[in-house]
Amino acid sequence: MRNVKHVASIVLAVAIALLGSGPGAAAEVGVTDTTVRIGVLTEMTGPFTLFGRGVKDGWTLHIEDVNARGGVHGRKIEMIFGDQQASGAKAIAAAKRLIEVDKVFALAGGGITPATVPVIPLINESKIPFVVTITSNPKLTTPLSRYIFRPSVSPDDVNAQAMVEFAWKAKGLRKIAILSGADEYGKGGADALVARLKAHGTSPVAHETFNIGDTNFNSQVLRLKAAAPDAVLVYGFTKEVAIILRQVRELGLDTTIVLSQGTGGALFVELAKEYAVGAYNVWYTGPAIDAPTTPVTQAFWTKFRNRFPGYPPSVPNIVDMVSYTGAMVFEEALKRAGRDLTQDKFIAAMETIKNFDPTGGLTNPISFSPTSHQGAKTVRVYQILAGGKTEFTDFIYTPVD
Repeated sequence: MRNVKHVASIVLAVAIALLGSGPGAAAEVGVTDTTVRIGVLTEMTGPFTLFGRGVKDGWTLHIEDVNARGGVHGRKIEMIFGDQQASGAKAIAAAKRLIEVDKVFALAGGGITPATVPVIPLINESKIPFVVTITSNPKLTTPLSRYIFRPSVSPDDVNAQAMVEFAWKAKGLRKIAILSGADEYGKGGADALVARLKAHGTSPVAHETFNIGDTNFNSQVLRLKAAAPDAVLVYGFTKEVAIILRQVRELGLDTTIVLSQGTGGALFVELAKEYAVGAYNVWYTGPAIDAPTTPVTQAFWTKFRNRFPGYPPSVPNIVDMVSYTGAMVFEEALKRAGRDLTQDKFIAAMETIKNFDPTGGLTNPISFSPTSHQGAKTVRVYQILAGGKTEFTDFIYTPVD
């Protein structure tokens, strides 16, 4: 009997040791006494490395600061990167590897819509937090997922509404045409544009589409020209739309051009050059474009360029900005969750964040709640001027919930 009791006490002691009874012990996945391991999922290779580089550098810039201060509650943040490769199937595979093999505490980042959106079911099934800092598709936050948060980037439907409202109300234009990509990003945006026009009792006078990778848009532009629109709302990405604007000019389509957030930022202004002059672009992140034109953006530019020297003048950009701010949101939630960190406590902490603006205007203030994981919805519009300059209009759009 005495031997049995002795063995039992040893087993109990081992069990307690394994479970962790001290104040610093942690049994949560991805969490040790000294680290929190997160997976950053984005386009590391392939045709959209613009997103991946910005996500990686933006998160790295802030997380290095956090770790230099000793981490959060004594834990440093370890980042492992997963490559979406601009493919839904490859994004799912990369996310599974981060969750099942690397055993990360949370996911972060995101990239282009066709790669990031297919990961949603896996996120919900795995019940892992996902802080998305660039992907703008509405499906990430509508319907509500308990696990997905989007801090700074307004969703596509809100951006599309802003494009229509700017043309309709701010400019007083009524004959509106649409030119959109045939990919999921372009289709979703076009659907939202059509829905908003329908709310005004009208429909587009013409609607043309194009594919990612196309270089000749003459037929679409000529059909748009034949419709004689007051405005063309263009929903696509930087490379294709830069060519479109050149061909619009060459073929004599003289109309107001309103561009989606897919071309937002200084890089597009640089690529499109004089052909973009006069066009309007929605801006979905904050009160300043991604160029060192204000004290806030200049401070960010200086910090970024000191850490990552050697990039071309177009870097950093919008992706770096929102990723940097997203990493700040992540740190804030870790602080609020406390030393006894769990995924549930992290989610609850994220839902307490209100009007969070750690940079003083680099992006929009961020607010979450148990019923909304969309951190910001304010959209502005700027005009592209000669000499690569931009100027914000007075137009600001925030949807009424």
